[in-house]
Amino acid sequence: MAISSLQARYLDSCKKHEVQPNSAVLAWFTQAKIQSSHNEKCRITISLDQLKDADILPLTNVLMSSDSADIDAVDIFLEFYSDLAKENVMALIHAVNQKLQVVDLQDLSLGNEFLGDLFQGGLACQLFNLRSTHIQKLNIVGSFLRLHTLNLDFCTSLASLHKDCFSCMPNLMRLSMCETRIANLLTTTGVLSKLPALMELRFQSCLCCKDTGPCPNLQRQHNLQSEVQEKDEFLVSDLKNVTITLKYITHHRSPLCFEKLYRDYMISSLPGLEVLDNFPIRKMEKELAMMTSAKYYEYLPYNRQLKRKCC
Repeated sequence: MAISSLQARYLDSCKKHEVQPNSAVLAWFTQAKIQSSHNEKCRITISLDQLKDADILPLTNVLMSSDSADIDAVDIFLEFYSDLAKENVMALIHAVNQKLQVVDLQDLSLGNEFLGDLFQGGLACQLFNLRSTHIQKLNIVGSFLRLHTLNLDFCTSLASLHKDCFSCMPNLMRLSMCETRIANLLTTTGVLSKLPALMELRFQSCLCCKDTGPCPNLQRQHNLQSEVQEKDEFLVSDLKNVTITLKYITHHRSPLCFEKLYRDYMISSLPGLEVLDNFPIRKMEKELAMMTSAKYYEYLPYNRQLKRKCC
């Protein structure tokens, strides 16, 4: 099988370009060979901080060769720090773009120009982690059609979202933007409403949760609540004076989380949402949120909303 020849081709490429073989790269190809021998899907994880600029050319030559056809997926990680030249990182990403699954560039030190090029060109990855990068604007025009998860946590320079910044991500299901500077609730929900597949969203997090899914520690509480609702069969009209208290402490809040009726407005504006801030959205809460938003917000043409004065 072609996978078994990757290591040999890499050694030949290093010899051709007069580059010392990188032991980390050899280990990646060895792991790929083991996966292939066990009839497993072949997945290569590239760690940028284990590469030098001299490693890029022989590595990309192999990854673009016919021998790499049996590689099923490639993940690219920046685990600690990389002093690779911007053009070399871009060349590596382009070499494997159609097989990308995860691109994790948290704490990226290559600057806004590099991110701008990525946003312009697009990526075929499914998960894109830009946590703690110095993004100021999301000027995204490239194609991200396969992207289902985007992490922008701790992007503390990000203060607003352009109205079309997610238009190239029609399949985005999970979005995390904890501890950004995003503050305008109405504008932000207007942008997010253009994401038809969005199911999980957070601007603040439960301390025990690393992703956007429902906190497992809260699941028992909600299951019990659902059982009570089913047994008592309350009508929504009887629940107008009932408030749902979130019995957990959130962390890393973005400014819009402090706006009054933040959760109600998010839920009513994004009807497809299933989890907000690691807290699952139940049917009863959704119905109450719709009533609360209708009371305090006035609906205007073209899906715009004007906030009424809250008492």
